[in-house]
Amino acid sequence: MLKTTRFRFWFLGSALAILRLLGAAGTIALLAAVMLGQGPTPPKAQAPPFSVGIEVMSDPAGVDLGPFLRRMYTSIKDKAMASMPKSVAEGDQGVVKIRFRVQKDGMFEGSDLPKLEFRSGKKTLDDHAMAAIRSAAPFDHLPDSLSPPSVELRLTFFYNLPVPHP
Repeated sequence: MLKTTRFRFWFLGSALAILRLLGAAGTIALLAAVMLGQGPTPPKAQAPPFSVGIEVMSDPAGVDLGPFLRRMYTSIKDKAMASMPKSVAEGDQGVVKIRFRVQKDGMFEGSDLPKLEFRSGKKTLDDHAMAAIRSAAPFDHLPDSLSPPSVELRLTFFYNLPVPHP
């Protein structure tokens, strides 16, 4: 019983000291918030309206594709942002995955044009992702040190959804 009483007095003394530091206006605001059950609410984390992930699906044989992929990412994202469907600004959500091969000269490989691997279920988003890739091509040349004639890539477009992290 003695420990409980000491704790209550310590808590009450600490609470009074805090209220004195806050002043009259702060004390009234704090008491009102506690009484109404409305403490400060942290801002909700929002998913960015749009993001793109790039995966290299073929073996680059030890060649660093980082600079090539960064330039490709920037080009595709710029094209996508410039033509973003209005529905995305209104909260339309979806994931689109597109797979394709890029030759050393930056062009799509032969008849292996971009293919929808995963549809969002919304034609507007699927068409937008495909158009962003096609309008960004041709891409920069792949590194000369790359021995395979092309690389296979998969781009994932996230519309109003967070990018999952492994």
